[in-house]
Amino acid sequence: MSIEEKIDQAITTLKEGVDKGISSKNIAVISLISSIISALVVVSVFFVFFHKMELKIDQAVGTLEEGIGKGIGNKRLQTRGATKKVFAKVRGVARNVKHAIDGAVDGVKNTVDDEFE
Repeated sequence: MSIEEKIDQAITTLKEGVDKGISSKNIAVISLISSIISALVVVSVFFVFFHKMELKIDQAVGTLEEGIGKGIGNKRLQTRGATKKVFAKVRGVARNVKHAIDGAVDGVKNTVDDEFE
């Protein structure tokens, strides 16, 4: 189950709890669910930040290796650095494309769901 699905499920549970009336037990459950949602959001933000930093570090290391290889006349190091730099850029582009496709699919799902409600 994706994070979005878990969040949607938690929101649905919260709505159902409010609709049924709030008791002290329901308040505890709502509080727990709110805490879980907050934790999921924080983890998601850190994951995205870490992944972006990882790609930037790989690009920087590739540039450094390429420059050192060029400076000392080591073609193998120069090629390895250039390859590492390009590979990190390609991974970043692939991640962006994946997110764009996921967004488009979610948009279509929402449109279909709205049509059948």
